[in-house]
Amino acid sequence: MSRLHPFDWLFREFAESEFPDVKKSIATPTPTLADFIRSPKVEELLKQIQPPDGAVDPTEVHEYLALLYSIYRFWDAGETTATLERETLEPALDNPADSPPALPVSAMYIQLPPSWFWTRITDETPFEPVDGIFLSVGGTNTEFTAVAVLGLREERQGFSQVTVTASEEDFEKAQSEVRKPKFQPVMDGGEAAGFRSIVSQAELLHLSHLALTCIAG
Repeated sequence: MSRLHPFDWLFREFAESEFPDVKKSIATPTPTLADFIRSPKVEELLKQIQPPDGAVDPTEVHEYLALLYSIYRFWDAGETTATLERETLEPALDNPADSPPALPVSAMYIQLPPSWFWTRITDETPFEPVDGIFLSVGGTNTEFTAVAVLGLREERQGFSQVTVTASEEDFEKAQSEVRKPKFQPVMDGGEAAGFRSIVSQAELLHLSHLALTCIAG
């Protein structure tokens, strides 16, 4: 059985219907988040994907925007997915990441080893497995957006997400902020199960950076 992909599972029909008009409304081929939201079409779509009662706070609005932006960029850049196996990524975890980070295309989805990395959206919510990361770069390679997809499974019509927007300098800073040992599990029973944990935006950025280094070979 092929692995579930968040874009194909949840967004394919929506993207093929709506994104051609979004593309016509955006002047630059690699928009930043700020460029993206200036499009009237994007504002219209953002309202469509939010809860109908409109009861969302500014943080939730940003998450909806980041997701819409990331799936648009993924679609527009040719729907590139890189799947990393544990035997490829695990040896890289103890190495420094190449600097600066470099994407092979302007936007992509990185599938991580299944149920290996775990994180949560707040300190009050349960840990969920990280399926992968939508990663894109906008402007003149100055703004990176990472959206981690959590808890993706067939019986759930959606997923949780954690979003980070960063500059090249933020990736460099993140290397010095990750815990040692890297991605040490914090869940009960996590070490015995061989899991890894992401507990901060810095760790999500650093994992993205290490994954890109692996993809570059």
